[in-house]
Amino acid sequence: RGMAVFGFFKFLPVLLFALVFLQYGKEEREDCMEWIPWSGAIMTVLSGLFSFVPVLRPYFTVSDRLAGFFQYPNTFALFLLLGLIVLATRTQYSWCHLILAIFLLFGIFASGSRTVFVLTIFSALCVALFGRNRVVRKTVLLLLPAGIVLSLLAVWLTGNVQTVGRYLTTSLSSSTFLGRLLYFQDALPVILQNPFGLGYEGYYYAQSAFQTGVYTVKYVHNDFLQLLLDVGWIPTGLFLGAVAYSFFKKGASLRRRLLLLAICAHCLFDFSLQYAVIFMILAAVLDYGALREASLQGLSRSVLPIAGGVMLFASFYFGLASFLAYLGNHTDAVSLYPAYTDSYLSLLEEETDIDQAHDYAEKI
Repeated sequence: RGMAVFGFFKFLPVLLFALVFLQYGKEEREDCMEWIPWSGAIMTVLSGLFSFVPVLRPYFTVSDRLAGFFQYPNTFALFLLLGLIVLATRTQYSWCHLILAIFLLFGIFASGSRTVFVLTIFSALCVALFGRNRVVRKTVLLLLPAGIVLSLLAVWLTGNVQTVGRYLTTSLSSSTFLGRLLYFQDALPVILQNPFGLGYEGYYYAQSAFQTGVYTVKYVHNDFLQLLLDVGWIPTGLFLGAVAYSFFKKGASLRRRLLLLAICAHCLFDFSLQYAVIFMILAAVLDYGALREASLQGLSRSVLPIAGGVMLFASFYFGLASFLAYLGNHTDAVSLYPAYTDSYLSLLEEETDIDQAHDYAEKI
């Protein structure tokens, strides 16, 4: 149960981000979205360059697939697709935007993400059919074949046929797709039996008790099922209601609908909301209705600094414990946060003294 507390503070920045984001006007919020394609293009260039450095290659590629700063190709590709959608739904364009789009397309193909590949084609067709700018509609239809040509050129230059070859094996009978269906099948009875969820990472620790296949996954590869597993039916229902309201609300822009559709469709087969930046983008495109200014005059002047200080301390505390565990310093991680189950498991695996191992097991 200590990891459930940890999970709360892991996702707290999403709530704080949404609160800060709502302090801006509508035009300023739209301007903030323009950073997504620039970030994606820069990430693609740097990751591509660093992948040629042997000592850095493992940090930016996974199985010869470009993974960006996410260190996970599928979420990296989703981030690039979100950047493409932002570009395709702009009101004004220049040549630099076309160059950005080419870099983003190249990154998507280099990631080898089959789900995002399909979503990219679908998004391009939506822009071509429903976009307001005629020039953009034509350009979108030209960019897809241009991206394919660039990817084939990359294969010719690098000799890496594995990444692009993944697209040729896209089917409903692929092992990764069938594996995900098995995860879902095993998770559904657990969701029905636990309406209040298992807590953060509860699914990971409990899966050996109910799995019907040979696998070990930290997340169920479906963010909606993951929410049901983590926090239960009521919060997940409210969350899905907010997403549906934002998507179907009359007057919703093409950009909002495509961004929501891309994120939610990808979440059906992956765990992208575990990456805070994807969750933040989702929070940024939700419709919050008519906003009004709230007065803080009734609060004591000391309340906000104290509240901010508490959140700052808590975030630093859990963040430091997480960072120590990431560095492999599990002894200090559990000293700092005694309920850090992940680190106790790592210590248990490495321990050679039976008495000490028994002590770790009891704490777990």
